[in-house]
Amino acid sequence: MQSSDGVEFTIPQVPMDTLTMAKVLESYGTPQRQAEGLAMVLSGLNANHVATKVDVGGLRKDTKVETDNIRRDIEELRKETKMAIANCEANLRTELANIESRLKVEIANIKADIFKWIVPLLVGQLAAFAGILKIFIH
Repeated sequence: MQSSDGVEFTIPQVPMDTLTMAKVLESYGTPQRQAEGLAMVLSGLNANHVATKVDVGGLRKDTKVETDNIRRDIEELRKETKMAIANCEANLRTELANIESRLKVEIANIKADIFKWIVPLLVGQLAAFAGILKIFIH
């Protein structure tokens, strides 16, 4: 393409009547050279870079689908997290019950040990007390 001053350039074309566009611009007072330049630039707009209502609608639909997928993923993760927490709680309860059982056994063993030592000591004290009483009473 060549401008009225002889400069060569190439612009991807969008189907457009540049002559009519230039004449309309001239009719509104735009100088001929400027009108031709604007017509060439506007005709060079790449239609692939212009979004249409259909394009925007498609993007909205795609965005909604992606948003729905993300929401579904979040909900699935929420359920998995709740299940994992419930499993942890169950494991903790089981472990605590095991610890409690072991503590009860250990406490029972300690009570038996205490009883094993206290009873002979009490008997020994009673015998000593009886011996002391026998000495003082006779």
